[in-house]
Amino acid sequence: MIFAVSANPVGCLSKLIRPPDQIIQPNWFGDDASKATCLWLEGLPPLEPTKPVYPRVVFSDGKWAMRWANQTDSGQNNLPPSEDRWAVRSETYPGIADAMAAQWNEVLLSKETEFYKRGDVRLLEQSNAFH
Repeated sequence: MIFAVSANPVGCLSKLIRPPDQIIQPNWFGDDASKATCLWLEGLPPLEPTKPVYPRVVFSDGKWAMRWANQTDSGQNNLPPSEDRWAVRSETYPGIADAMAAQWNEVLLSKETEFYKRGDVRLLEQSNAFH
């Protein structure tokens, strides 16, 4: 069995490859932020939310809106322009990384046990996500 995950912000990749298996938000996993991220999963289950964070409510442009810490009141990302803005925006939020490690580690370890029970260590080495 092969285990793989690809992550990318919502965009044209969904139309070029295929629709994502899941779209997640950092605020589902304990991070006070909004950034829809598509996941394409192979051999792994969708992530279950772990620690929901609720947005602050602001009054902007004559209406009420929900905003997270990474957003201005008008809804724009609050990172100022810089040479490394792309790198900062591409970082995986800690809550998402923790959920991936906790939830998918259980799956990988249970599969590892199946490989050892069958005595097929070669197959385990080929599919091991920890390389």
